[in-house]
Amino acid sequence: MTKKQDNSTNLFDEYAQRMQDTADGAWENSVQDGDVSEVFYDRATLLKSKKTMVMPQLTVRNNCFLPAICASFECKDSLSNNAAAQAFANNGLVFVATLVSEDELVDLDNFIHTQPLTHTVLPCAVSPYKDSNFTMLHTGVIAQVLSLQMDEDNNSTRVLLQGLVRAELLEIQSDDNLDLVKIKVLNDNTNLSQLKLPIYNGQTGFTLTAGSKLKKSDLQAVRDVLNLYFHKWLMENRNRDDAAKIIGNEEQMPLATYIDYIAEQVPLFPRERLFCLIMRNLLLRVYSIVDFIQRDLGLGLLRSQLDKKVGDMIKKEQRDYVIRNTIKALKQQLSDNTETDELDNYKKRLAELNLLPEVRRQLENVLQKIAKAAPNNPEVAGLQDYLDLVLSLPWGKLAPECFDLPKVQESLDANHFGLVKVKKRIVEYLAMRHLKEAKKNSAGTVELLCLIGPPGIGKTSIARSIAAALNRPLATISLGGVDDEAEIRGHRRTYIGAMPGRIIKALQTVDCDNPVILLDEIDKLGISSKGDPAAALLEVLDGEQNDKFRDNYVDLPYDLSKVLFIVTANSYDTIPPALYDRMDVINLDSYTENEKLQIAKRFLWPKLLRSINLEVNQIKLSDTCLRNIISAYTAEAGVRQLERCLKTICRKLAADLLLRDSAGTITDLPSLSIGKKDLVNYLGTAPYQDDELHRKDLVGVVNGLAWTYIGGVTLEVEVKICKGSGKINLTGNLGDVMKESATVAWTYIISQADTLKLSDTKWNELDVHIHIPEGATPKDGPSAGVTLATALYSALSGRKVKHKVAMTGELTLTGRVFPIGGLKEKLMAAYRAKMDTVIIPKANVKDLDEVDNEVKKVLHIVPVKQIEEVWQTALLP
Repeated sequence: MTKKQDNSTNLFDEYAQRMQDTADGAWENSVQDGDVSEVFYDRATLLKSKKTMVMPQLTVRNNCFLPAICASFECKDSLSNNAAAQAFANNGLVFVATLVSEDELVDLDNFIHTQPLTHTVLPCAVSPYKDSNFTMLHTGVIAQVLSLQMDEDNNSTRVLLQGLVRAELLEIQSDDNLDLVKIKVLNDNTNLSQLKLPIYNGQTGFTLTAGSKLKKSDLQAVRDVLNLYFHKWLMENRNRDDAAKIIGNEEQMPLATYIDYIAEQVPLFPRERLFCLIMRNLLLRVYSIVDFIQRDLGLGLLRSQLDKKVGDMIKKEQRDYVIRNTIKALKQQLSDNTETDELDNYKKRLAELNLLPEVRRQLENVLQKIAKAAPNNPEVAGLQDYLDLVLSLPWGKLAPECFDLPKVQESLDANHFGLVKVKKRIVEYLAMRHLKEAKKNSAGTVELLCLIGPPGIGKTSIARSIAAALNRPLATISLGGVDDEAEIRGHRRTYIGAMPGRIIKALQTVDCDNPVILLDEIDKLGISSKGDPAAALLEVLDGEQNDKFRDNYVDLPYDLSKVLFIVTANSYDTIPPALYDRMDVINLDSYTENEKLQIAKRFLWPKLLRSINLEVNQIKLSDTCLRNIISAYTAEAGVRQLERCLKTICRKLAADLLLRDSAGTITDLPSLSIGKKDLVNYLGTAPYQDDELHRKDLVGVVNGLAWTYIGGVTLEVEVKICKGSGKINLTGNLGDVMKESATVAWTYIISQADTLKLSDTKWNELDVHIHIPEGATPKDGPSAGVTLATALYSALSGRKVKHKVAMTGELTLTGRVFPIGGLKEKLMAAYRAKMDTVIIPKANVKDLDEVDNEVKKVLHIVPVKQIEEVWQTALLP
């Protein structure tokens, strides 16, 4: 073999000329259609060819391509890509050369040396392949390119090849894009001189001699031997239909093709496939293939023997299990039933519990399952986990409760300022519940205690105070976003990774049957395809049935009747009706400014100073300063933002003190006083300063009142009238109900045009734009009816609206003012906004008893029945 040299024949020119001859009609049987080509070379014709051939070379690695095999390869290097494309574009022929690593070549050479019938010389020339670490075998395969599939993303080509005949590489020439080779076809031989005949005859049963010549009958006998072994292999490794199909096809194959086909079917090592490729002697290949088949049949027999041994081992293990249990029973008799193992520990723990008979019976059944199961049974671990959980539950164990009603009252007063009516309701509820439990009266149930109020109002801390006063442990379960029923009831034990629900986990944690369990944010429960957790809570919270609560994981009746459940929510609107019906609802409303002042002075500020190792007399915060923080730095129903502001002051105080004294000793610190003027240094610019614009009486601008889950808020309604075509534009992210209220207000004003001295107004030539600022916040509800009507009438009449007046009420088409909800929170919002007068529906006067006296003293509350009464109070002449 030679590389490209100046004096050698140029294979590229020769290939081009031969392909030109092909184009002129030398290959009339060639058929190509798009990216698919039919095989037009006959293997027998190629074997008769005596001429050398020139064609592109395609290399394969980690694989061995045999003749008569149809296979698909992925060409990742550019030379193989180009070779496949060049062959497919011309006569379709390509030379497939195999590349092997140095280790693979050594392995192949060692394998040949160990064969009893072959010579000890590698029957194939080799040469290094370019600058790579691979060696190229000169014996390869002439193949037909059947199809090409280009993958431009990976810059590769998937090529489908049909192997034809073996060939030997004579010469290779390369440029940057393509390898061209000159080759000659290799014919199979049956040369007996290459065989060690005594060994061969002993293996196959033939009587061949060195001078004899093979006849057709001899070749048929060789094929019969091959069939015998291969058919047996098929019956053991293929199903009946596939085996019959293969046997039907093999009759049409020549012996050489048949051998290559078997080599593709039977599992071979890489070195053995390479051996089948490079070995030209047909008889040697037959002998090797028979040897390979016998080896695989032996492995199959070994696998069968191993399966039988494994089956025997399993039977032995079962027998050993019976013997072990018998020995264990005998040991218990000999040792007077001394319980030392894990199973005995379970029995001991079970005996110590006070259980219902049906519960004890079911747990004993579980113990029997564990006792009867094999030690390596995977079900045992799950049963042990189940028993560990069930036996760790309190099962009637009660915390020593100290019910002292004055102590409960004292605890609530010590931890919560104000909320007089709320604390009174809580004391009444606990007294009723205690009397019921003391008399063991099951005729009726005490409803569930539910605390509803804005965030930061103290719902969770009230539950904590109740638990402390009753000397019961507290467990908190957050329900916000829970949308899986299994979170409440648990998973069934048939699932992998099953766990009990949160109720059972809480009881396991507190280790008693009478804790206080706080179900936080029940109004934020979700629902999904995993079930409805609100429906699961019905069984938990209903006093008529929670004495036999059944968790899916525990699957035993458990008594929850002694648990004090306290539920919190921000809004009753989103609480499921079935749950709400079982609750004793206590509303916690917004704090007044004076209440916030007292909470800050008595609770928040001393607690925060103690957190930085200071006393109240060391850092003084004046009432004026606290009131300024409440009004200018917070706008909330509760005190969370107020606490954050005070924390900010404490952080900056701690930093200033340590900067003065690097040793960190502040015992000799002089008394400091923080005044209103110092707040800018600690808290920055106040975000809720009074706007001069909002202190003026304006036309078409009215203060409305609304209720949200965070408490009451004030909303400005703005109206502008301009020339147009009678359209009403509504902006500010308004809901459908509020849009309907605007339509009702506009219709009423038009219907009363004569009475309102608006008869000269050309309604069809006016456009009305109604806007409520803070457009990112959704707004809806009927209580804005009187506010919208007042803003419209003010804009049409030109009369200004008093900026210190706020209002709420639903308007009807007849001008009547209907009652609304959330009056207490709305009046609190007007109080925080420093309003003077609030207009409310007359039907809501009865609700004023719930309003704090401080709010009623500050606000002038005007009840009305008709919209005209609203205008008389709110509009300037």
